[in-house]
Amino acid sequence: MGRARLHGERRRGRRDRAARGRGRQLPASRDPDAGRARDRLGGRHARARREGRRGAARHRRPPPRRHGGLPQLRDRARRVPGRRGLPAPGRRGRADPRERLRLLAAGREDRGRLLPRLPVVLEHRRALRLAARRRARDRERGGDRARGRRVRAAQVPLPEQDAGRAHRDGGARRGLDRGAHGGGGRARGDRGLATRRDLTHVSGGVPRAFLLDRRAPPQGLVSGPLRVPAETLDVAAEVDLAVVGGGSAGVATAVTGARLGLRVALVEEMPFLGGMSTGGAVGTYCGFFLKERDGSLAPNVGGLPLEIAETLKARGHAYGPIPFKETAALPYVPWGVKQLLEELVANAPGLRLWLHAKATHAVVEDRSVRGVALQTRAGRVALRARVFVDATGDAELARMAGCATHVGDAIQYPSTMFTMQHVDLAAALGALRELPRILDEHFASDDLPRRGGNLIPTGRPGEVLVALSRVARAGRPVDGSEPGELTWAELEGRRQVARLADFLRRRVPGFADAFVADSAFRLGVRETRKIAGETTLTEDDVLGCRRFEDGIGRSAWPIERHVAGGETLWRFLEPGTWYTIPYRALVPRGIDNLLVAGRCLSADAGAFASARVIGPCMLEGQAVAVAAREICARDVAARDADAGAIRAALAKLGVPL
Repeated sequence: MGRARLHGERRRGRRDRAARGRGRQLPASRDPDAGRARDRLGGRHARARREGRRGAARHRRPPPRRHGGLPQLRDRARRVPGRRGLPAPGRRGRADPRERLRLLAAGREDRGRLLPRLPVVLEHRRALRLAARRRARDRERGGDRARGRRVRAAQVPLPEQDAGRAHRDGGARRGLDRGAHGGGGRARGDRGLATRRDLTHVSGGVPRAFLLDRRAPPQGLVSGPLRVPAETLDVAAEVDLAVVGGGSAGVATAVTGARLGLRVALVEEMPFLGGMSTGGAVGTYCGFFLKERDGSLAPNVGGLPLEIAETLKARGHAYGPIPFKETAALPYVPWGVKQLLEELVANAPGLRLWLHAKATHAVVEDRSVRGVALQTRAGRVALRARVFVDATGDAELARMAGCATHVGDAIQYPSTMFTMQHVDLAAALGALRELPRILDEHFASDDLPRRGGNLIPTGRPGEVLVALSRVARAGRPVDGSEPGELTWAELEGRRQVARLADFLRRRVPGFADAFVADSAFRLGVRETRKIAGETTLTEDDVLGCRRFEDGIGRSAWPIERHVAGGETLWRFLEPGTWYTIPYRALVPRGIDNLLVAGRCLSADAGAFASARVIGPCMLEGQAVAVAAREICARDVAARDADAGAIRAALAKLGVPL
């Protein structure tokens, strides 16, 4: 009996609420509002209902899904806020900004009508709230509803936020910055507009409103763009010189800059320093020595690179130089290089190191990089500096800053190095002269990746560094700047290591009982992006042994091109000759406080094949550190730095010019 009475009360309550919505008078015994002043708003809607006009009942119907499947915003009484005459109450009488969101008026006839056509993405704390966006869809459908819309003067465009990335993502990402209200004019393509008071702000003062164009996704993506909120980052450090990339060139830049008295920050995404010399396990320092006319070998580098070479030899982690074809190389132990580079960085005054940190963003204003965003294990932080150096090898920072970069039409093939232990060195070294013949004889039958290569004793008992890999995909070189290809190449490189180790055990004396100790930590990428610099080093400059007026270091390494068919093409310089690397080839166009060092310098394919090795890369890093001190001291742009003063400072460091 109690349950039946309860259900009856519920049914009567529903009927009473429906009756009140239709304007009917209830008996005083059943009307909870009896004796109180009638709500003016409810009475008006009741009269409208009796007269056949649209009243409050329409607000109780489910909202039509006509703007991208997004529900209309409603207050706690299930009413749509922002309609004329309807309140939007908040908790304890205070207005809730989420409930009081007012979008723009729809037109002259119905000024109170909600306009769910605004493609604005609002974020309240970390939850994105989508307001209605029907305008673009109506325009695509060609409906009459999109025609004749009026725009109030309070509307403001959403201007560009990240100019450094606009050229890469096709302008798809749009943001809003503090102080940008009313600036920049109407956004191209009639993108959505928002009123000033409708922009949701977060701590730090940066509005988090984002707008994305309705464009086709970039090639290789399966869906449209992802809306990423803007953010304000804490500045972790403010220095004179910031070096992005901790390879051979980056360490040379950072250590030299710190020794010159600059406050330096060095950022490296790997857990160790050295880049390809350690992570890629190259195993030989190339470009450090020059073959003279009498056949003797002389140093062709000075300053920090020569200091590193001599220290490694003194510790037993390097030996040589060893004659190689018409030049020479210095074999080394990658583990020894890791230790030495970390010691140099730790002992450099005023140098701060970040490992496991990757630059993800560059903030550019007035032709200068004002700061970079770093992704660390603790989140994103910002780094500010007066001068920035891109030593990533892939021109990553230059690309993020909006500089012109390019990947050559015929880039070089990458390789995966690996180490074998328990090798009978006496038998193996005796067979080194026969290695080219063995490789060429079994190239097709054993499906070898290249016709030539090297077996490099590390100087430790029974250990050999093997350079026989060549990673190609469908016969073409892999582009290390493309993430999908780089992933495939890393896996393919290790598959080649297993095949090549089996080949050595079967075909080469001394390897019968050997095993793979490990492969390199990363693929040995030889070429990806290069900058467009103030000048470009060319193949004719290399072969003609050109000596530039702003030359910052010498190189005599031959043009070494790893090409299709497993071949390696060599073009040697005459004994006793060299060319110089111009400072202007390290200065990207368009940015005043950015320099590059390493294999992303401005060079054509032929010149790059000579200048990409470790010796010249270290010389470039040393030179841009000296240039950074000149830029900070004179407060000039990188392209206006005094080349004569830079050369004089390098000569004092012992660099042969």
